[in-house]
Amino acid sequence: MRLIGKSGNSLDHDRNHLIDLLNEDIKLHGDFTCWCTFKIIDGIKIYTSYMKINNYRSEGKNLLRYHKTGEYFETIQATDLLKILKKRNKVG
Repeated sequence: MRLIGKSGNSLDHDRNHLIDLLNEDIKLHGDFTCWCTFKIIDGIKIYTSYMKINNYRSEGKNLLRYHKTGEYFETIQATDLLKILKKRNKVG
């Protein structure tokens, strides 16, 4: 997949493996709220991973403690994340 950043440069970004994993988790568990990890590259939010939320407070503290520099996270419904990833894979 190719996205165009704010600078006009194209970003190669393939999230097929993340889509496959998310599809499987939704089939097994139904829709769920998850932590979604992402980076902002050239003005574009690039999703890198997700994790089902079991304990909002303790997991949030761990994410704050162990996230990498330049990495952010937010909560999102798994089906909403799947829609975003599939839509982006159609771009380019």
